[in-house]
Amino acid sequence: MQNSGQNPLLEGAQFFSRLVVFVLLFVAISSMLGCGGPSSPNYPASSTQNPVPGITLEQIKITPANSIILLAESRQLFATGIYSDGSSIDISSQVKWSAVNGSGTSGVTVDKSGIATGQAVGQGVVSATVGSITGLLQFFITTNGFTSQTMSILSVPFKSAQIDMGFLPVQTKIQGAYAVQAVNLDADQFASVLPPPAALKASVPMPSGFIPNATAASQANSLVAVISYSSPQVQIIDGSNNPLDLLSNTLVSTFTSPVKHSVTINGLTCMICAAVVNPTNNQLILSTAEGYFTMDMSAGTFTPLPFSPAPAPSANISLNPSAAQPYLLSTVPSAGEVQILDLTTNAVTTYNVSAQPTASAIDIITNYAVIADGITDVQTLADLTNPQSLQTTSAQPLGICSGTAPFMDMISMGVNASSTVLDTVHTLLTSQTGSNCVGLQLWPNQPVQGGLSLANPNLSIPYGYGTMPATPDGNAFVNGNDPNAIATFTSVVDKKDYGILINTDQQWIAKINFSDAGLLGVAAGGSLLPGGYPFNSGLFLADMAGFPIVYLPTPAINFTLSTANIDFGSVTVGTPSPTAIVTLSNIGTGNLTPQIAVQGANPGDFFLDNTCAFTVPTQTGCALNITFTPTAKGSRSASLTVTNSGQPTQTIPLAGTGS
Repeated sequence: MQNSGQNPLLEGAQFFSRLVVFVLLFVAISSMLGCGGPSSPNYPASSTQNPVPGITLEQIKITPANSIILLAESRQLFATGIYSDGSSIDISSQVKWSAVNGSGTSGVTVDKSGIATGQAVGQGVVSATVGSITGLLQFFITTNGFTSQTMSILSVPFKSAQIDMGFLPVQTKIQGAYAVQAVNLDADQFASVLPPPAALKASVPMPSGFIPNATAASQANSLVAVISYSSPQVQIIDGSNNPLDLLSNTLVSTFTSPVKHSVTINGLTCMICAAVVNPTNNQLILSTAEGYFTMDMSAGTFTPLPFSPAPAPSANISLNPSAAQPYLLSTVPSAGEVQILDLTTNAVTTYNVSAQPTASAIDIITNYAVIADGITDVQTLADLTNPQSLQTTSAQPLGICSGTAPFMDMISMGVNASSTVLDTVHTLLTSQTGSNCVGLQLWPNQPVQGGLSLANPNLSIPYGYGTMPATPDGNAFVNGNDPNAIATFTSVVDKKDYGILINTDQQWIAKINFSDAGLLGVAAGGSLLPGGYPFNSGLFLADMAGFPIVYLPTPAINFTLSTANIDFGSVTVGTPSPTAIVTLSNIGTGNLTPQIAVQGANPGDFFLDNTCAFTVPTQTGCALNITFTPTAKGSRSASLTVTNSGQPTQTIPLAGTGS
């Protein structure tokens, strides 16, 4: 019987031929993959520098790119390889990490896994290397931020740069909820006019009933802890300000501490009374009515600190994380005492210092501390070289604008970023609750031979003080009643040192430039502690470039306008002017439905082109385009008003002259 199909021998030969071709092709492909491509000197074996044929490593970028790191802080760095085809890959585990330190004792260290640690105040450079390609990141190591304070500060990304963001707890409701406002503390450096028209970047609402009183921030993970004196809870904000992070500038966690009771300290009733972040482990340290706790800011676990004997609760604590045995310095106003809480041995040592010590600040470079008193004109100088044997001296009577209580009961120590320790400038900012006196003291930047006695001829602490200028709205600047509403920071933008005070209505933040030559010159050439030298009030002008105090607006709002006022100048009657653009930004976490109008004496002369949709989504903005076409000669005026339900109306004056 004849088969109707093909010849079996022919089919077998064809199958064998196909099999041979397949095997040869498989061998060729395997050879190419194993050798990293065709045999050519232009295509080396696959590696970090050359991951695939024809693509080479061109750059290494180290992140986080923040150039400010705290003394004793540890921070995980990452290395990203940027390749010739535009791609980028995490190569952190494949680079060689190393540190290049500046002169003197300054610098930063980095281990083989990329964990950088601020080793000493000054400058340092970390490098990440693969072959011939090296990425560099310069650090400035500072000591600011180790005292509990109302507003904590983070260095965060902003557009293509870095800015200093303050997290201000606001005790005024915004659309029915209390909030923490994120404030750009460098807004004046990017503004064309002073004061800058806007400084707020975000408004983070708190849970119902939670009144925020203070914040503490971790630079290492960009988390911000928020405490309330009236609640056992700790709120956590993602303060990264990363536009790619959907959780950025939002509340990400709520953790409840085991605290059940409250205590009254110097008139302040609190459950959680003070907080500071330990940079060595990024744990939050809490002073509460029921003792001290550490808290993991990511996991929310609370661990009691077993101090013995049990320390008194405190509303003001300062941390020295770089001491041989790190410790806390806490004030106990009712007993006239301060306490040293040893974080290594858990021992507590108590010292009598003054009538009512309310606040303290540690200079962790010199191991000196300053303790402020609330009801007497005494400032206590303390040598903490040996914390178990505190040496103190009293500076009295302390110079002040008016000789009545409260005295200078607010203090914060600032140390600028410098290449070496001996070049640093140590500035103590002082002020008084419920009043408007401000003082500056220039402290030694190294231990003084003969100690901190005012009778020691080697000790010289220039001191100057004066009243704060009026705020831009014409009202007197007045501090609130919380001694913690004061801070110092080193700007990530210009590396200068600044002081911060918060107006009692929280509508303005005073930013004080410690680097102002005139201000420091007066202090250096004036009288010494304790009497000091009264500043000429003219030195404190707040709205002129080059003067030491600038006010940043911090109204309790969830939207901002980019301009404070518009003057079109002289324009021919009937001729439209160039367009002025006002940006409306929604800084809240909910949608905005603004009502926008031009009102006033001559609204018809000012044409508004409103590009805003009926609803402005959160963290977005829109443009309000205004054109002036005068209908008559002479001065013409109107106002641009923007209102959102539950918010105060914001107004921009409009002016021009018809010619």
